[in-house]
Amino acid sequence: MAEKENDEIDLTELLVRIKNVLFKNKITITLLTLVGLLLGFGYYSLKPPVYESEVVVRAAILNQALIEVINDNLTQLIKENNHKALADRFNISVEFSGEIKSVEIRPADKLADKRLDYAFYVVKVESGSNDHWSELEQGVFYYLSNNPYVKRRIELKAKQYKDFIDKLDFEISQIDTLKKNLYKSQSLGKDNVIMMNPGEVYTALLELIQQKQRLEEDLAFNQAIEVVEDFDTYKRPVSPKLGISIAVGGLLGLFAGLLIAFGRQLVVYIKQYERTHS
Repeated sequence: MAEKENDEIDLTELLVRIKNVLFKNKITITLLTLVGLLLGFGYYSLKPPVYESEVVVRAAILNQALIEVINDNLTQLIKENNHKALADRFNISVEFSGEIKSVEIRPADKLADKRLDYAFYVVKVESGSNDHWSELEQGVFYYLSNNPYVKRRIELKAKQYKDFIDKLDFEISQIDTLKKNLYKSQSLGKDNVIMMNPGEVYTALLELIQQKQRLEEDLAFNQAIEVVEDFDTYKRPVSPKLGISIAVGGLLGLFAGLLIAFGRQLVVYIKQYERTHS
């Protein structure tokens, strides 16, 4: 019981000493906190703003592995400040490429990589300029469309569509000829025996025509990417933020003030210890 009381007394004494240290150094702590707040505001005022926007694209060839390689390559170019290479990638000016802070491509949903036909992707860009989003959108389209891997597969896919369409044209012409022959047979009289149902011929012809129309539509939209939602121009930058800058500055100032206050008290304790044990 006595040990518990001693623990409570020690804890109370510790809290009292902490209060005394804070009270003795209240001016230092307050001043450093104010300095931190001012420095946070100064950082917000002097730090160049960074703006963010996103464009949504429809792509038929992209996959997760390719996206990761593209993201890594672009991130590395930005880190190295290789503005010339970045400008060549997006077909934009070197001056504007220096404003790009980050580029990230991500699937719009988790099943994007499992679809065989197409999927939607979000391209998020952070830029120090808020006036070139239209130019950058064209740059994104140019970059993804001219990727050698993507470009080759778009060409192969276009050839497949054309081959299918040519084959359907041949089948349609054959069935159309058969249809004409059926008309001729029917006009010759009742003694002619027709071994095929004309309705089935018409149905087969209609299905082939519809299939051809779908393939022609797919061929028309056979692009590396198609922009679905344009970049938007937002007035407020994503960085720096006034509240966060001031709060971080104030906390750093407060921490510095507390560090100095308890550092002073530690020096006092050390001197007292040296005097009592000398």
